Amino acid sequence: MVALVVLVVLAVAVALLAGLPRPSPMTPATPETAPGALAPKYPLTITDSAGRSVTFERPPARIVAQSYAAWILAALNATDKIVGAADSAIRDPLLKHRLPRNVTSVGEFFGPGAKVSIEKILKLGPDLVIAPTTYPAEELEAKLPPHIKVVRLDFWGISKLFDEVENLALLVNRTAEARRLIAKYKAVVEEINKAVAGAERPAVYYEWYSDYNTVGRLNEWHNAVEMAGGRNVFGDLEQYSVTVSPEAVVARNPDVIIRREHVRYFNPCFDNSTKRLEEVARAIAERPGWASIRAVREGRVYVISAAYQNGFGVIAHVAAIAKALHPDRLRGVDPDGLMLEWLKDVGVLQYCRGVRVWVYPPLK
Repeated sequence: MVALVVLVVLAVAVALLAGLPRPSPMTPATPETAPGALAPKYPLTITDSAGRSVTFERPPARIVAQSYAAWILAALNATDKIVGAADSAIRDPLLKHRLPRNVTSVGEFFGPGAKVSIEKILKLGPDLVIAPTTYPAEELEAKLPPHIKVVRLDFWGISKLFDEVENLALLVNRTAEARRLIAKYKAVVEEINKAVAGAERPAVYYEWYSDYNTVGRLNEWHNAVEMAGGRNVFGDLEQYSVTVSPEAVVARNPDVIIRREHVRYFNPCFDNSTKRLEEVARAIAERPGWASIRAVREGRVYVISAAYQNGFGVIAHVAAIAKALHPDRLRGVDPDGLMLEWLKDVGVLQYCRGVRVWVYPPLK
């Protein structure tokens, strides 16, 4: 009798289980593919930020990355695929904690005199090299064999950022992670867009790293000013960047002055005071002839550290500009908090032990 009951119970259980949906053997329920993030199918073709179609026959397993790409790979938990990286990524006091110990420096993709070693890249045998759109093709694609794919992704401009992250996530099978990050930071962008909609656009002089160097409409930071609800006073210039005269700034009489300060002079994660930012802000306000500028008269001169404003750190920079321009409309937005959130997403927040302030004067 007992045996009969057991057999009946087993039969019912089998019947119930048979009615349940079964996972497809083609899409195992791994963290990378579930929920709603199926592994990409190959051959896979993506369009990079240079507008080129690049086709992969199989997932890249060995990657050489420009520095900003390495930050995104860390946020996607895919640094295990990095075999080579830009020297600036390997030396970065935060990012170095997320890179493989045996990663090889291949030189530098960004900045004056940027040069990567083709010999080192060939020795590493990568499937993929991620380079910025600014690095010369004759110094990279022209010197690499066809089986080493080069994809051009920048990760520093607001206009292409989300698409670039999606493309890289496809290549490393981290679409679930990418969707989570994109949703979070798109929500911030939407909040900024909603806050500044219909507001009067203050005139902005955006000083880029050095005295009197500003951005024209071809620069991504022009786009950042526009997205933040401002009007770039030199946005009529069809240039990337340009050195202007002090008199030209006075003539355009900006409502707000924003200076972007290089990380080599101030790093919020390692400097213990904002003294450098304060000194720069004071020096700008005291420039000869600038006392008549509306921004100076009204105390609206801001200095923002460029530290870690790559990847989704760009969103924090846009938020800082927006709050400087429209403080009453963005009371709930915390640009410094957004930067710390980005460092947390990359997995390096615990190494940021400085003053943790990116903007001076502080945005209330």
